[in-house]
Amino acid sequence: MKQLIIGLGTGRCGSNSFQALLSKQPNCTCFHEHRPRPDWENDEKTVLEKTKYLMTLWQTYVGDVGMYYLSYVDFLLEKYPECKFVCLKRDKEATIKSFMKKTPGRNHWMEHNGKWKKCPNWDQCFPKYNVERKLDALAAYWEDYYKRSEEFEKKYLKNFKIFNVEDLNNAEQVERMLNFCLIERPNVVTNLRMNKS
Repeated sequence: MKQLIIGLGTGRCGSNSFQALLSKQPNCTCFHEHRPRPDWENDEKTVLEKTKYLMTLWQTYVGDVGMYYLSYVDFLLEKYPECKFVCLKRDKEATIKSFMKKTPGRNHWMEHNGKWKKCPNWDQCFPKYNVERKLDALAAYWEDYYKRSEEFEKKYLKNFKIFNVEDLNNAEQVERMLNFCLIERPNVVTNLRMNKS
């Protein structure tokens, strides 16, 4: 039976490392922010097209990692009741600092009418906040993201689990993560490429 795995997290939270971990598992293909990327909201059509494509792959375990899937958890579980969501969480201040370093001149978290550089690849992938500063928007994004994630974790105990980014360097936690994804004979790998920025 095919198993769909979706990786979540704000971004700048170890999602590349989680994708790398899944890619080292037997009979597993997982992408990172596979295109086309859906809008933050009201883009079920794109999400369904992407997941239908994943389900056509020959491997038993298939998945994609992207922050925007958080808005589609309920929708995806209606379509794929056995879907597993692994949400990575990084410290708030470290996440904000990393985003600030990664996105100079850009602001995906505020409607900016050209004040910031327009980014058609990413602007639509994040929620928008009516605040004065980019730092405030990023703080609100982090807080909202993990508040919703905690709600999903309580609502879908068998399908949704939050792990700290540091867990990717802990063999016991990596095994828990892979067991949660129902991967048989997991390849427990630690010290993956961890983004320190």
